[in-house]
Amino acid sequence: MRINGQWRICFVWTPNGPANAEIVDYHREDTLMNLLEEPMHPGEVLKELYLDPLDLGAIAFARRLAVPRTRIERLIKGTTGITPDTALRLARVFNTTAVYWVSLQTNYDMALAAKEIDVSDIEPLVAA
Repeated sequence: MRINGQWRICFVWTPNGPANAEIVDYHREDTLMNLLEEPMHPGEVLKELYLDPLDLGAIAFARRLAVPRTRIERLIKGTTGITPDTALRLARVFNTTAVYWVSLQTNYDMALAAKEIDVSDIEPLVAA
C-alpha cells in the first residue's frame, strides 16, 4: 500500500488481518537495489504471500488447480519456475493476472542471469 511518493506499507493479509507489516522507504538505494538484485523466487512468493496465509498445502492447492502435486511442490521449493500454464491457473485462483506471475519469474531469472553472464566484452552498437 503506497502512503506517498516515498513510503509504502508492506504486509501479508491473513484471515486475522494484516501481518508482518513494515514501512518501506522504497527510494532508499539499498532497499530498492536489494529488491531488484535479489528478487524472491515466484514459488516463495506463492507460499509466503498466498498459501501460508490461507493455511493451504501443496497437495490441496494442486488439486484445486488441477495440476500434478509435484508441479506445486517443485515450484514452492524453487526447483522449477512459473510456466504460462501455471501463471494462467494462479491468476484465475487468486484473481490476479498471468502477467503478474510471469513477471515474477522473469525478474527472478534476469537477476540470476545478471550474476552469471558477463557481457562486458560486448561493444554497444552506435548509430552512424
